[in-house]
Amino acid sequence: MNLEPDDTSGAIRTRSMDSLEKFYNQRPDGSSQQEFLTQVAHTESGQPVSDAQFESMLGQIRELLGLTPSDQLLDLCCGNGLITNALAEHVERAKGIDFSHQLLSVAHQHHSMPNLCFQWGNLLRPNDIPPDQTRYTKVLMYAALQHFGHDDLGSLLEFILSVSAERVTILFGFVPDRERRPVLYDTPVKKIRNWSRRLLGRELIKSWWTREEFLEACAPRGLICSFHSLPANLLASGYRFNVRIEG
Repeated sequence: MNLEPDDTSGAIRTRSMDSLEKFYNQRPDGSSQQEFLTQVAHTESGQPVSDAQFESMLGQIRELLGLTPSDQLLDLCCGNGLITNALAEHVERAKGIDFSHQLLSVAHQHHSMPNLCFQWGNLLRPNDIPPDQTRYTKVLMYAALQHFGHDDLGSLLEFILSVSAERVTILFGFVPDRERRPVLYDTPVKKIRNWSRRLLGRELIKSWWTREEFLEACAPRGLICSFHSLPANLLASGYRFNVRIEG
């Protein structure tokens, strides 16, 4: 029995994005690293991931992007800027984009740096995002692709390529693995609860992805994909993966 609603349903998508914006706008509270992690839902069983886990995440992001002091980094769906700030130390210039005014307020207040700026933008309407003159060499979207529909991947790639340098490395991180979805929803109760949340537009994992979808989206654009497991000490490593794209 298939309990998953159609990902392409406009009504479900609209409710989901409205609910998601409300969810993240209500998250900010406090100013410690643990609270910053909770704000952007980097949690396990409702508790923020440990410092060791967070450092593992950051280390892998830096390694997969291959950050250098001459890089121009763009962080899409940057949230409160916690990760963007940590990565900005390793590049020449960084920029974070997010659609939550509240999270961006936290980013401006707590995570600004001389070589880092933040900007509001809704990536479902990339044409509305004011362009700048920078051509980005590294682009990150971490733990956010789950909020987009499968039909959005092509437009996301087109937007990224439009603001990128000729040679660019793109990392979609923390991507929910469709083949491993049973690892998370491993009981009938969890499946029914998730189905109910989806009908109400309140689910946090809207879309699960296959590796084939990335290969099919990247090949016509001359992009090369590689797939990478998460650090083993992350609970989510059982049902998520990373995608590095090079062009």
